[in-house]
Amino acid sequence: MSERHITGIATKYDYRDAEDRAQMLRDWADGEEEQYEIADVAGSTPSCMKQKALTRSTHALSTRGKTGETQALIKAALELEQISATMQRPEYPDDVREQLGDTNPALPAALVVFAEHDAIEAHFEDEAQSWGEATPEPNLILPLNAFDPESVQSTFHTLAVVCQTLAAANRLIDLMPGNEKWVTESEEDDDSSGGDRS
Repeated sequence: MSERHITGIATKYDYRDAEDRAQMLRDWADGEEEQYEIADVAGSTPSCMKQKALTRSTHALSTRGKTGETQALIKAALELEQISATMQRPEYPDDVREQLGDTNPALPAALVVFAEHDAIEAHFEDEAQSWGEATPEPNLILPLNAFDPESVQSTFHTLAVVCQTLAAANRLIDLMPGNEKWVTESEEDDDSSGGDRS
């Protein structure tokens, strides 16, 4: 999914960010990596993530999954892609870019790991120690001219897609295997009372 799509509002930290961090540390070590503990991202990344992208239509996969859970997961991922692709993330105007010149990048809203306490999480925790050194920029800025009806309509349309994208992401996360371990007691109470987390 393109970061220019609305999915880019919720930045994530995943194996690619961790590998960038590991490469930076290797560059700093300048050939003396064995003297430092650099978490092995490649060893924590499943081989399937390094394969070529599927050439076959992913929509076909959603109907050929081996189990109902697999089909639901694929359909939820496709739904997220479809919703987010309907809107491009607004570009920052030059004056806003200038104001954000001294800020850090936006903080990630999600950490994506393949196993608990893996190398990706280790690099995330290491990098997170420096994130408070400067104010992070907002994840999303929506320009709005309250005196221009077209601007107001466009901004609220973008905001609607943002909300739909977050709801679709929430549905996808709920379907991911193993997530029941992280459901809090209050969420379980909400689910048992018919509450909808989306």
